[in-house]
Amino acid sequence: MEGDQLIINGTSAKRGDLPWHAAIYDKTKSPYEQICGGSLISKTLVISAAHCFWTDLEKQLPARNFAAVLGKLYRPWNDPNEVDVQKSDVREIKLPPRFRGAASSFQEDLALLVLGTPVEYRSYVLPDGKASPVLKVAELPFLDVDRCYADSPPSFYKFITADKFCAGSSNSPALCKGDSGGGLVFASYDRGEERYFLRGVVSTAPNSGDHACNAFVHTTFTQISKHQAFILEHWN
Repeated sequence: MEGDQLIINGTSAKRGDLPWHAAIYDKTKSPYEQICGGSLISKTLVISAAHCFWTDLEKQLPARNFAAVLGKLYRPWNDPNEVDVQKSDVREIKLPPRFRGAASSFQEDLALLVLGTPVEYRSYVLPDGKASPVLKVAELPFLDVDRCYADSPPSFYKFITADKFCAGSSNSPALCKGDSGGGLVFASYDRGEERYFLRGVVSTAPNSGDHACNAFVHTTFTQISKHQAFILEHWN
C-alpha cells in the first residue's frame, strides 16, 4: 500500500464562501485539467502541495505547465456559468529543497506558486475569509498523532512525518484526488471579527488499492507552522 495524493459527502460551496481558494490546472492537457487546489496568501502567491508539481522521476515540473484560477466554483476551465473569475499563469514554483516526493515520504509537501498576474481582491477573491464538478467544503475533525497511527494501516506510517497532522474520520467527508494542495482552515476571532487562518495543506491519504476515494481513512496535512521560515523567505 502506498500513499494516495489526493471530497466525498462535502457540501457545495457558494460564491464567496472560500475567497482564498485557488484551483490549479495542468495546461499540458486539452482542455486544461484541474489537478489540485491551493490557498491565496497574497496578490501573487498561492500555497499548494509540492507533489502536485513533482514527477515519479523525482523531478520538479516547469511552472509554464500550470495556471491558477481564483473565484471559481466549477471544475471545467471555461464554464459558462462563471463570471469574473481571475486566471493567471504560474510564473514560478518554489519547493522546499529537501522535498523528494515518495522518496522522502512526502515530507515538506508544500509549494509556493508565484502568479504571473496579480489578483484583484474582491468579496469572492481574498487571502482570508469570514463567518466534484462543483467546489465543495468539508468539515474534518482534527486527530492527534497517536490516533492517526492507530487508525492507519502500518504501510502508511512512514507518510505521517514530523511536519504532518491528520484530520477526518469514518463518518466525516473524505478528500479525493484533485483536493491535494487545498487548505485546512480554522476559525478564530481577530479584533472581535471572525476570520479563518490557514493551518494545513492537503497532502496524502492511504491508498485504497483501486485509487478510488475512501471515506474511511484519514488525510495527512502539511503543517503551515512547520514551514513559516520557508514561506516568509519567499513572501512578497
